[in-house]
Amino acid sequence: MNKKKTIKEKTQEIERNAVRQTITDMLYKQGGDVACDLFCDLFDALSLNVHTTAKDKGWWDSKRSDGECVALMHSELSEALEAMRHGNPKSEHIPEFTGVEEELADVIIRIMDFAHEREMNVAAAVITKMGFNQSRPKMHGGKKF
Repeated sequence: MNKKKTIKEKTQEIERNAVRQTITDMLYKQGGDVACDLFCDLFDALSLNVHTTAKDKGWWDSKRSDGECVALMHSELSEALEAMRHGNPKSEHIPEFTGVEEELADVIIRIMDFAHEREMNVAAAVITKMGFNQSRPKMHGGKKF
């Protein structure tokens, strides 16, 4: 069933596309190096902060396997799904956010912590992957989901 878009919906879509194009231009065209460097520098600084907190709280007192770290990332996604299944209530720990927002933040925090510990350049990989994804065909060439 095709629903006609309202003027407001069309305007919002145009605005989203304009913002997306501006970001794309900043990242991949003239001046892209500056935007990429800024993103990477901020990501790396935040990752250091996340990792320092994790170490201070004892999460790295013993060696952790890659599999354990990935499983913990996955567990945060499962918690986001559970929040969705319960109607996405406010977070119990940070009530200005929903449960899904909190758990997605936890996923990113765990990725940052792991990437910092293993000296991975995830920030640059994100930028590069975003550029690659723009070159892919719709639904990556026919995937169902």
